[in-house]
Amino acid sequence: MKMFVYLLDLKDDKEKMRCYLKRHKEVEPAVPQKLKELGVLHSRVCRLGTRLVNVLITEDSFRPEDIAKYTDNATCKKWDDEMMTYQQKAPCAAEGEWWALTETVFMCDTIGIGS
Repeated sequence: MKMFVYLLDLKDDKEKMRCYLKRHKEVEPAVPQKLKELGVLHSRVCRLGTRLVNVLITEDSFRPEDIAKYTDNATCKKWDDEMMTYQQKAPCAAEGEWWALTETVFMCDTIGIGS
């Protein structure tokens, strides 16, 4: 398995944030299905203020560029287009990057450590 962590910002607009959060309680079934097809085993989006963090746990064969195939599905494309109306790039996003891929600077696995 691999893990990827991405950052993105919501637009600083209370109504847009409310709509974004509400819509994520009604995710189109095609969205998780397409992620599964791409090799995403787990996706979690967390929020602190306007900052979003998306943690992807993927199959070993997954490559970050594979996520571009997500919008090959018409329902996922429509969902993505709608979500982009609520979002904006994080300040440190690279050119052409929407969700900014982070760099891992520390990792600590505690499985197997005695209590």
